[in-house]
Amino acid sequence: MAKRRAKKKAAKRKPAKRAAKRKPAKRVVKRKAKKAPAKRARKVSAPAIRRVRTVAPSSSTDNRWNVVGVIVNLFFPGLGTVIFGQVNKGVIQIILTLISIPLIMSVFFTLPGLVLYIANWIWALITSIKQVQA
Repeated sequence: MAKRRAKKKAAKRKPAKRAAKRKPAKRVVKRKAKKAPAKRARKVSAPAIRRVRTVAPSSSTDNRWNVVGVIVNLFFPGLGTVIFGQVNKGVIQIILTLISIPLIMSVFFTLPGLVLYIANWIWALITSIKQVQA
């Protein structure tokens, strides 16, 4: 009986897992892409030189832009300065204007905002007048 029990126990046991033999990895051979044959360079002839007449801007158009710049600076300080081509000064003036408007509308900072706006407005007008005179 002992033999039978031993045989039953041995039959119930699962067989030991054997280490699976790994197959060697397949070698992947990378093939170099074939280079396209070099294209022949086309002969490029020298471009024909055309004479272009340049028209110097008349003083009347310059005066118009000067007037437009001054008028725009009257209503929105800094924008006219940008029109004149002084972008850095114009952007600073626009930023100061945009800061001073909410200050004017606030209850506690009305006076400082008003002073900042008027000083910025005078600076923008002086800048535009100097530009017109130049």
